[in-house]
Amino acid sequence: NIECETAENEELPSSLTVNNLRDLQVLRPGYKANEDVLMGIESIEETSTTREARLQLFLLLHRLASRQLSGIEEHMESRAFRMREDAIREWTRQRSVAAQGPPSHTARRIECELRCEKEAVESVKQKLVASAIDTVTAGLEALKLLSQPYLKQPCQPAERNDDVPRLIFPLINVIFRFDREKDVVKAFRGYIASGMVPAVWVHVVSHLMSHCFAKSILAPVIRTNHSYIVETLLEEAERRVSDRTARSRLHQIVEDMTTAHVAYIQFVAVKISDTRFFKKRQLPENKVEYEMMKGLSIISQSDVLKRVPLPIVDQK
Repeated sequence: NIECETAENEELPSSLTVNNLRDLQVLRPGYKANEDVLMGIESIEETSTTREARLQLFLLLHRLASRQLSGIEEHMESRAFRMREDAIREWTRQRSVAAQGPPSHTARRIECELRCEKEAVESVKQKLVASAIDTVTAGLEALKLLSQPYLKQPCQPAERNDDVPRLIFPLINVIFRFDREKDVVKAFRGYIASGMVPAVWVHVVSHLMSHCFAKSILAPVIRTNHSYIVETLLEEAERRVSDRTARSRLHQIVEDMTTAHVAYIQFVAVKISDTRFFKKRQLPENKVEYEMMKGLSIISQSDVLKRVPLPIVDQK
């Protein structure tokens, strides 16, 4: 019998929940949880009737899960983990070669080694997902409690709570990174249905938009069929928007965006040596200055460009 070997120094933390928190002795390889922290959690659990006590509990759970998530991600970037992935590819190649011959001890050994490496890698990935779920779940519960002052003062609480942005920004990042995990989606939908306070999210709209459509199926569809989509939007506006001024404004926005799009494309494509668009001026000490001429749309259409947002280009 051939058995898989497990390296003790590569053991990773188990999933973080309130029930098994005492078992969480390793937040990342080589780091042991402080016994005082575990005792403090027990104390909070016993007396967690007040809002403040429950908030401290969930913030602590969120920090522990987040730290565990970071530790596992660091491990997955390590040389040891990459060697396991390389081993899987190599054992897979050798299995294909061995499969061409008769059954042998070597073939069984290769199969076992491949299975062991796959199980080890899969175990790490499962713990990664579990930690992400714990991070999101505890973070959303804490956010509910932090949002309560907004319920009494919907616009803005009397005292600004910096804990909200400190929690919500990294929480959004984790939610989007694991948005294909059904338990993460379930936790977020539950939060929306039961405890979401819109005022808390107003300040993070731009951060949310930086994530939206990045992986959505709508993004390539819009890029490929943009003309049809714009026409459809305008047709819907004609049909649904009764205010003629609003319809006219929508048409103007589309025209401005089109003008800006053409202007930026021209600016990127034009060569600085083209005298139609750039005027070269010699300065002292062999310095050269280039002045953009009105032939450039980015100059002649500057009044339009002021009305539309700057384009965002992915940095490769």
